[in-house]
Formats: sequence, structure tokens, C-alpha cells
Amino acid sequence: HRRGDPGVARGRRMEAVLAEHLVRGALELRAEQVGEGDRAAAGLDDRADVADPKVRFVHAVPAGPNVTLQRDGVAETGATDVAYKYGSQYYDVSTRDYTFTLRTSSGNVELASRALNADRGNKYTLVALPTDSGVELLPIRDPYNKSLTSDDARVRVLNAAVNAEPFDVYITAVGADLAAATPRMAALGYKQVAPASGEDSVEIAPGAYQLRLTP
Repeated sequence: HRRGDPGVARGRRMEAVLAEHLVRGALELRAEQVGEGDRAAAGLDDRADVADPKVRFVHAVPAGPNVTLQRDGVAETGATDVAYKYGSQYYDVSTRDYTFTLRTSSGNVELASRALNADRGNKYTLVALPTDSGVELLPIRDPYNKSLTSDDARVRVLNAAVNAEPFDVYITAVGADLAAATPRMAALGYKQVAPASGEDSVEIAPGAYQLRLTP
């Protein structure tokens, strides 16, 4: 396996780091404790189910055009004219039903559309993925049922490699022997998410880890 660039992430951000580096085969990570000054930003209101819903967008269509994500016909500021591998930050939306539409930045051609019912205290990721006939928007819902006192990192993995065989995901101590390890997520096929949408992300205690994928 190749070793990816080292990444450092506070607990609330490890999921984004994994998404950015997943295709590299192996990655060294460090999950750090969230300090007292960061707790408000770490989503205490989300954990208590009192926060507005949050949405983010990931462009995972290889060789795809630059795109703009629209919500009820209005372009999202953080997802306008973005290229392949782009991932936005989470942003707040109101609790209601929406229609998200993905359009080409040049020509304004509609590529995909997805209805979303945004519920309080939940975080949603919309991932643009290739299909046999075009593009789809895959929604992932994280209920964010995390303990109010937890400083653990959170991890979720999506197989967005359209031409890859299913793979196992190992998150171990750096340099650990995989022969003695058990995968955190097993046989993850294309468009499969682990944990599944609607389930809580895997929590990992602060520390240094290596993420590796094996067929």
C-alpha cells in the first residue's frame, strides 16, 4: 500500500479528512481532543438536537465539469462553480423540505436533482456520483447522536470509486500488522456508505491512526 500525506484533524473534522484522502490507499491520521474553547464549534447544539440542520456538498464525478449546487433554484454560495474533488463546509439550512439541483456551471444544464427533508439536529452530505446514464446526488444523513461530553473523532466512509472492486477499511495504530487486524468496514461496494446513512458515524478516541484499504 502507498502511504498518503499525513493529516491532522480535531475530532469534529476527521470525517472530512478521510473523504479528501480516501483514494490514496493509506493515510496517517491524528485525532486530537477538542479543547474547551472549541466545544461550541464542535456541535453541542447538534448533539442536543436543537441546532438547525446542516448540509455540505462533495463533487465526486471524475472528469466531470465544474458544477453549481442549487437549493430550490438558488445557487449555494459554498458550492458554486466547483470542480471534481471539491468538498464544502457544513452550512445551516432551515427545517423544511427542499429540492437540491446540480447544474453545470457552464450552460446551466441540469445533471441531477434530489428532494431532502431537513430535520433539526441532523447533518447531511450530498455527494455527486457518476452513473451509467449521467450523475446522481447521493444523500448521507448523520443524526449526530454524540455524547455531550465526548471528544472522540467521527468517521464515515463512502466508496465513490466507480471502477473499483469492494474494499475493506482498516483504521489501526500506525504500522500495525493487518494480518492481526479486523476491518472497521468490510466489503464496501460502489456507492455504499459505512456506517449507513441514518446511522451515527464511528467514534474514535484521540490518537494517531493509519487508514488502509484492501480489496
